[in-house]
Amino acid sequence: MSSDTQWLRFRRWLDRVLPPTIILVVLLIVWQASVRILDLPPWLLPAPSDIAARFGRTNNLGYHTGMTVLEALSGFVIAAIFGISLSGGIVHSRFLSACCRTLSYRTRSRSSRSCRCSRSGLGSALFRKS
Repeated sequence: MSSDTQWLRFRRWLDRVLPPTIILVVLLIVWQASVRILDLPPWLLPAPSDIAARFGRTNNLGYHTGMTVLEALSGFVIAAIFGISLSGGIVHSRFLSACCRTLSYRTRSRSSRSCRCSRSGLGSALFRKS
């Protein structure tokens, strides 16, 4: 590999990494300065240096990270089970299908074209006035 190719690769990497890094550093400096200048209490808005120091002192970060991941995954599994069960119920039950179709029509914008078109299709019996 020639030095020109290496330089171009480094230059592309630098062009991609440098702008977000500069923005992050500037935001951290502004955050730190605003907390110190405005004398904000730590319970309202802690300074980035205080947060970093706290991370350095803590010894149970792994435990809390694990609990957070476990709670997030549990919520995902519960939502997936509920969603799959509901979709199975909608597919195999005319009652659930009609209920969900009615709810979806009610939540759509009245001015949307898709709502007007769908009322003349499968769900037209739900909106027919007797």
